[in-house]
Amino acid sequence: MCSIGECCGCCAGFSVSGVVFMIFVAMLLKYQPFFIVGIDDYKHSKEAALKAMWAFIFTFGVSLVILVRDSRRKRFQTLLDRQTYEQLRAPDLAGLEELDNDGRDEGRVPDLPLSVSEGVYA
Repeated sequence: MCSIGECCGCCAGFSVSGVVFMIFVAMLLKYQPFFIVGIDDYKHSKEAALKAMWAFIFTFGVSLVILVRDSRRKRFQTLLDRQTYEQLRAPDLAGLEELDNDGRDEGRVPDLPLSVSEGVYA
């Protein structure tokens, strides 16, 4: 089974090819409509091809947004997994005072929320 990132990557690729194809069809209907047999209203067909092109562009945009969100989620999960692994490897330092004089918590990763960096997963 594929992940949402893989699915959106495939969808984005097909959307780009759909945009290129619809531009080709619209140009063909505008400049050389005699190559396409069986169409009564070329202007309406060209407008339909352009609307389909915009639908493909919208699909590409949605796929791109989901790809970016999935990438950020994976990066955050990797940071969280790495920190959890380092906490499991670290010796128990309960009762030791921090040697930091300016009030910062040196054991905490600044990009993560306090609950995550302290290992509270409730």
